[in-house]
Amino acid sequence: MTVDERHLSRLFAAVSDPTRRAILERLRGTPARLDEALRGASEPALRAHPEGKWCAKGHAGHLLTVEALWQTRIGQYLEGAAELTAADMENRATDRFAYGSRPLESILAGFRAARAQTLAMLDPLSLEDARRVANHPGWIGRCGSSTSASSPP
Repeated sequence: MTVDERHLSRLFAAVSDPTRRAILERLRGTPARLDEALRGASEPALRAHPEGKWCAKGHAGHLLTVEALWQTRIGQYLEGAAELTAADMENRATDRFAYGSRPLESILAGFRAARAQTLAMLDPLSLEDARRVANHPGWIGRCGSSTSASSPP
């Protein structure tokens, strides 16, 4: 066991079931918070690109796009993969889907459905499952040689 694996084992040993449940509830509530933040905004406001950045619909669509990556990583993690799929740091998929031109309801509904699938993968997991280690290619060298599947991309 490497130093990083020992550190992660201690970190996850400290995670209690109430903490696990709180994390899952936070994830479960994200679609409602996203809906609340965007619902009622005008279409021009939802499509505005401040300083060349994504519009609000683009940010919401990005959450939908990366949810598939989370699902892939969770599957790999549970199968015992040594390394998880890397993210596309250029966000080509988010740009390709042109969320700014899509109806807000389709983006929100897609994210709600995708997050429900993610939670269906996470809900049955135990704290023991969370103690496994897999390499996260985007974090190697920044916070150790390995991390858990629950670390940010």
